[in-house]
Amino acid sequence: MILAFDAKRAYQNATGLGSYARNHLFMVAALDEVSQILALTPKVNILDQRLNNPKIQILQPEHVWQLIPALWRRTRLGRIAEQYKAQIFHGLSAELPEDIGLFSGKKVVTVHDVLFKTRPWEYSAFDRRMHDYKLQKALEAADKVVCISHQTLNELSNAYQINQAKCEVIYQPVHPDFYKAETFKELINPPFKKFILSVGTVEPRKNTLALLQAIELLNLPIVLIGRIKKSYSKNVLPIIERLIKKQLLYRATPKDSKELAAWYHHAHIVVYPSVAEGFGLPPLEAAAAGRVCITGPSPCLTEASGLPELQTSGNSDDLANTIQSLWNKPQYLEHLEQKARKHADHLRIENIKDIWRSFYVSLIQN
Repeated sequence: MILAFDAKRAYQNATGLGSYARNHLFMVAALDEVSQILALTPKVNILDQRLNNPKIQILQPEHVWQLIPALWRRTRLGRIAEQYKAQIFHGLSAELPEDIGLFSGKKVVTVHDVLFKTRPWEYSAFDRRMHDYKLQKALEAADKVVCISHQTLNELSNAYQINQAKCEVIYQPVHPDFYKAETFKELINPPFKKFILSVGTVEPRKNTLALLQAIELLNLPIVLIGRIKKSYSKNVLPIIERLIKKQLLYRATPKDSKELAAWYHHAHIVVYPSVAEGFGLPPLEAAAAGRVCITGPSPCLTEASGLPELQTSGNSDDLANTIQSLWNKPQYLEHLEQKARKHADHLRIENIKDIWRSFYVSLIQN
């Protein structure tokens, strides 16, 4: 099989969408049935050694298109995939190029979330219209629509009229490094012997303020990993500064997945109190590293964590009570850690890879 991908996120995005795209290309390149992968991207800003595979051919704009790479991505990818005789074109982030009609093979689009529909106040009017236009066009053109969680599929179905027969839920895997977290423990030197870990962008949707309020209430240490969104800084910086003065908060900046895995390993409990997600990777990363994750009210988070008993309303009192219920109960915590790890084992790259093998082969045969 020759597969073409809109791979912009894989080579330009350092967070969730980029992680998904890189893991996906790595998985698919390992399939015996795949002879070539066309990774179409305007630029290459992120280098993942796992993608140094002779099957993966990076295609970037040439000649005059180098001056207008965004337009190249929007209007040229379909015909390039056709030129290279790809059998499937897969848009990895809820859009397909405008010239996809010139591509004669099968068309797939992955949808991560429809937050611009469920939380419109977090998007400008222009961004809402643009996301809506791109997704609507992709849903119409695609032979198959892949959602990364059942929650995303439900919200997509509520927002758009879509043929359910062409929709599938395929979970995203987690980077293999998280399953080997213990082997990387010497890479970092945590400032606390026993601490709570929070991973993710500090923004309203992630509900970080409620978690910090719970930490202040409990007087327990926390390690915070993730950039602070500028518009949210005035809400969280005062409490962050107070906790730093009390020596209860440390901000870490792991340089790669190995260091991040080490932080998960050293953590006593992970908390991801987000109120809205399409999937939520940190709870799954925690589970792979053998740690439990207390989650917020977004339904998909238990799909990621495997621990519905640790889902909370997301308010500070509920978070504090749930943290306290685990803090000094080693036997109960160990039981939950084993349950989380067993859940994460089902979502190893090897297992998800087999699902994608069947998906792509079946799509071509049909």
